[in-house]
Amino acid sequence: MTKDEAIHKLCSLAYDQVGYKERENNWNKYAEDKGVCNLIGWDVQNQPWCATFCVWLFAECFGWNAKNIMYGCSASCSVQAYYYKDNFAFFPEPQKGDQIFFYASGDINHTGIVVDVSGSTITTVEGNYSDGVAQNTYFTGDLRIAGYGRPNWGIIASDDEDDDPVPVVEERAFRELHYPMGLMIPQDDIKAWQQILVCWGYNLGKWGVDGEFGVITMQRTKALQKRVGITPDGIVGEKTWTEAIKMPL
Repeated sequence: MTKDEAIHKLCSLAYDQVGYKERENNWNKYAEDKGVCNLIGWDVQNQPWCATFCVWLFAECFGWNAKNIMYGCSASCSVQAYYYKDNFAFFPEPQKGDQIFFYASGDINHTGIVVDVSGSTITTVEGNYSDGVAQNTYFTGDLRIAGYGRPNWGIIASDDEDDDPVPVVEERAFRELHYPMGLMIPQDDIKAWQQILVCWGYNLGKWGVDGEFGVITMQRTKALQKRVGITPDGIVGEKTWTEAIKMPL
């Protein structure tokens, strides 16, 4: 799946939801989805649900990988915006597929998905808007817009159709997949490897050098392998380590 295909899948599903109406007391089908509740961490029914709607869209399109693509899943707009900000993925200008955030009542309290950008006009699909899912348009300079969270499309997609995307697995299972029993390198070695990645200029996100070989470390490893001419399998073998310590000046 390419990045454009992933974005098209998300936006098409968002368009399909336009016109849906909630029931009494904020009841909605998106919060009824047990998978969404598991991603968020609690039962989110009978609450404001614009952020829950966005989580549902990503979950329907990309399964459990939604949590990594969105850098975390929350029913709180301000918390979801923080996830993007904390991973340097919050921007002042929009792109199709971004999660848009709005100021309301003095804080970030509303969100939706950017489904189109044409010049200075943004088209969005938003849940919990007038008791339903609505399509709206804004100018990029609208003061109500707090910013745009840019999903980590590299988790499941690539600009290069021949590039192998990161496997669709949870963070813990991800580590077990690439470092199973017998191949696990010590945590101190993982920290050393992460420090090498940092020296090469790779950003490891909010976790930084934590000794855990997670999704971001895997992505940066594959990027470095490509850079030094090694097959980008994400596994830190002898050849990868040897080439990596020849750091550029």
